[in-house]
Amino acid sequence: LLWRRAAFAGTARFRLFEAEGPDGPLPDLYAFVNGPPSGATHLVLVHNRYAEVDARLRRTVPFVPPGGGEPVVRTFAEAVGLEGGPDRFVRWWEQHDGLERLARLDAWLRDGFAVHLRAYEARVLLDLRSFRDADGRWAELHAELSGRPVPDLDESLRLQALAPLHRAFARLASAGEASAGDASAGDANTGEASVVDESAAHESAADATASVGRAADPAVRTTGGAREPAADEAASDGTAQGEPATGGVDAANVAASDAPAGDAAASDARTHADEASTGGPSEAEALRAFQTAWNERPPVEGPRADETDRTAPSAFDADRFGAIASRAEGAGVPSRAWCRAWAIAASFDAPRATAEAYRLDRAVARRLPHVTDEVGPEAWAILWRASLPTAGASGDDASASDAPASDAPASDAPASDAPVGDAAADVASGDVASADAASAGDASVEVAKVDRATGTGEARVHRTSDVDDVAAFPAHADVADVAEADAALASLTTDGPVAEVLGVHHHDGTTWFRQEGFRAWRDAWLAVRALSGATETQLERWRRRFVEAERRSGYRFDALTRNA
Repeated sequence: LLWRRAAFAGTARFRLFEAEGPDGPLPDLYAFVNGPPSGATHLVLVHNRYAEVDARLRRTVPFVPPGGGEPVVRTFAEAVGLEGGPDRFVRWWEQHDGLERLARLDAWLRDGFAVHLRAYEARVLLDLRSFRDADGRWAELHAELSGRPVPDLDESLRLQALAPLHRAFARLASAGEASAGDASAGDANTGEASVVDESAAHESAADATASVGRAADPAVRTTGGAREPAADEAASDGTAQGEPATGGVDAANVAASDAPAGDAAASDARTHADEASTGGPSEAEALRAFQTAWNERPPVEGPRADETDRTAPSAFDADRFGAIASRAEGAGVPSRAWCRAWAIAASFDAPRATAEAYRLDRAVARRLPHVTDEVGPEAWAILWRASLPTAGASGDDASASDAPASDAPASDAPASDAPVGDAAADVASGDVASADAASAGDASVEVAKVDRATGTGEARVHRTSDVDDVAAFPAHADVADVAEADAALASLTTDGPVAEVLGVHHHDGTTWFRQEGFRAWRDAWLAVRALSGATETQLERWRRRFVEAERRSGYRFDALTRNA
């Protein structure tokens, strides 16, 4: 709070409250409000006793007003500077977790401020402001949140307005699932569990880190994260010994998802359950519903307004979607719905800007059935957004090469200009056996014969890893494919959302990544290439390259990118 000491240095707005408990005054609870000469006020609560307590702040202790006179007492709302009214709300954010809260002001005017504090707990409520709900949207959000804190109330309000579009987006992405019952269950679980998961995440995030939205504010410069283990080496799965083997997207990041849940999630669950009982929506029905929702979408607001022009919004090409989505069946991991969601976004003129302006990654995280794995839906949503191209893809060549799934800026240089490893050099020289052995991970390769004129050969792989038993490939053409995979590895960085998925962390002077996070990134990268029209041979080459890069790295991040 020293960063905001100017807000607490004056006396003109300082008010000390009398804290009341069920049995009378609470002398061990200190509560006061203060603030700069103008603007929002801040409430500080400190419980100086080894016990839990339920308290209510109704009025100040007597104080002499500015200018002198007899001591006076003010109500809580008057002291905090809040204006009353049946359609007014109060918002604030808290120092310990960086999350915002929303409350009806009339309850504070009538009953004062109620709070529960643990032993020796301190809470700081910053930027208390009251405002009028002109159109009822805040009342809807208040009912939906039910007291649950979120990283950004304005973003939650925006997501509430986008809910119809997100539902239609998820239905189109999930249309035609082989098992409609399974798909609906997954979506229902995603929605309903989000309330519990996010609540738990808030408690963890309180001690771990401030919200991303507050990170730039010097007033909340808190450092967090798990305790570094006292280990000298990383485990074989990429996790330092003594450190939990979890994905890179932790509780604080889940808390930052910002998506309202509760009644909306339950409504989605019922909708999908109804669709499951009737076999789910058809492709044509889901497509029409999405196009209708897109045409009726709310306008872009706030800082994203410039990214997607309100007057000339990004156009959706249904034919392009059909062409790209037809490849989703064979794209495999992460899930068919994830791949179809990517196809939907890639069918806009400006996929990445459209997805960001309309928060489509929130629909990917909250409303799609996902493969159950270690990284979770938030990580898959991050990878989905990062892999979107900046320009719309054609149905014949839905290339996303300008949008690598990493935190590095997209490069305009062709993939063949990227640095390549020893395996690529072996291929360029015609040494097919050496190249494929380097790509096969923990597998040995025998080359039956190589045609030097065409540069093709047949390699028999004796499987000790997840590589196919037999692979035929053109040797010289493999150079560009290896270069593209290497360029993707080289683009990975140690910070940003994708780095969180990778589980990038520092220990004993070494930067590590986690196995499950890297494999999720790899699978997402390959799925996008499959949707972009890559051949099975290309996909297998790339996958082998990534398997070998993972094996050689020893889960050291610099070794992973240096291999490239």
